[in-house]
Amino acid sequence: MRRIIFALLMALPSVAGAADKYYWTAWERELRRQCPANHVEWLSDAGRDELVSDFVTTLPAATQKKISSIANVSRRCAEQTAGFSCEVSVHLDAFIQLKLLKRFTVFACHRYSCTEPIVCTKNER
Repeated sequence: MRRIIFALLMALPSVAGAADKYYWTAWERELRRQCPANHVEWLSDAGRDELVSDFVTTLPAATQKKISSIANVSRRCAEQTAGFSCEVSVHLDAFIQLKLLKRFTVFACHRYSCTEPIVCTKNER
């Protein structure tokens, strides 16, 4: 059962377009490089959205504005009806464009650790 849930979760980002798949692949590559034992990729959709929000709030207002402009969730995710995969995807795009992906990954690696799909512990700071 857990493997089925994991497979479904991991398939969510891949149903997006080729560009979205590139963003997710880049982030997953960084996660494997920086903290493979944490399995941050196992976060739930809502957990990923919270992670993005938590990270963005650590940045200067000018950077937050740039991220918001690039991500443009209301436009780029207008077709999405459920979940947060689109929101996370467009933020990954912004992080890549602004050269923040490694910093975001470091933040994620320090913030979460997962023992199995969707079973994650948040390290409060």
